[in-house]
Amino acid sequence: MQSKIRIAAVALALTGLAWTGYWVGAKVWLRGAIADWAAAREAEGFTVGIIEQDITGFPFALEVHFPAPTLGRLDDRESWVWMPDRLDITLRPWAFDRARIQLPAEQRFSRLDAEGRVWLLTLRMAAGEANVVFSGGVLDRLDIEAHEVEIQAPPGAGRIGRVTVRGRRGADGAALVTLTLDDITLPPGAGAGLGRDIARLFAETAASGPLPRTPDAAGLDAWRVAGGAIDVTRLEIEWGPLSVSADGTLALDDALRPLAALTARIVGYGAVLEALAAAGVVEQRDASFATTALNLIATRDARGRRVLTVPVTAQNGVLMVGPIAIARLAPIVTR
Repeated sequence: MQSKIRIAAVALALTGLAWTGYWVGAKVWLRGAIADWAAAREAEGFTVGIIEQDITGFPFALEVHFPAPTLGRLDDRESWVWMPDRLDITLRPWAFDRARIQLPAEQRFSRLDAEGRVWLLTLRMAAGEANVVFSGGVLDRLDIEAHEVEIQAPPGAGRIGRVTVRGRRGADGAALVTLTLDDITLPPGAGAGLGRDIARLFAETAASGPLPRTPDAAGLDAWRVAGGAIDVTRLEIEWGPLSVSADGTLALDDALRPLAALTARIVGYGAVLEALAAAGVVEQRDASFATTALNLIATRDARGRRVLTVPVTAQNGVLMVGPIAIARLAPIVTR
């Protein structure tokens, strides 16, 4: 009996020693992989700032901690840099094709265009996590959830109670993404008569073409030239009295302005016009006349609500709802 116990103890000790060696080897390999990734990005013209890194988590995890890393790009046309306060990534030693990322409590993004204009964005959150899965070296799945997200950018601060992103790679290579934003508060002064609070925004999309690797003009232009487009299968907005559902296609023109061909179904347009009149955005007489005219072309849904179905287009830098020009559209980024 004692001999069996000794054999089991020796076997256990050898297994522990072997696993320790494997874990240490995986740690060394991971450090090298991080260094190789940084070198490859720098060879592509990016700037990578990894002052130090700490890898812990023995025995069943590899937890990589980056204090204040940076990633950016500097050139004559535009420069940008992403600066999280820290970045924590967890992998399992037996599954390097998937990782859990603890989203930074604070991250900053700054951009300088060719004309010297600076754009700053600060993102803060109470909690957030991303899970990624790779297949054959290509991103196959992405799941993100964040809570109490505060966005600080001109013209002010906004807030999102919960952000959920679900991404999958389709059989045809398209990126299938659903986005849900709950409990949105717009910056002060935004929202006109509808108010600053948006209850929910939901989008279900499929992006075709090779996705841009960088959020700059060069990356977006390459995606556009390659035929990149976004098919919107469902878009839903609940904003005060307004309820909108839409579907269609989005893309970019050669000036990197939005192109859109959507069909929108709008419920609550009469209450919206009344709210805009009460806020002084439109005259009460005009709001009443528009409501009467729209009622003539609206239909009723299964719940008896009036539904206005209109085309929404964006072309040549102009956003149109039906025949009415709503706004001018600037390039998403300047060249």
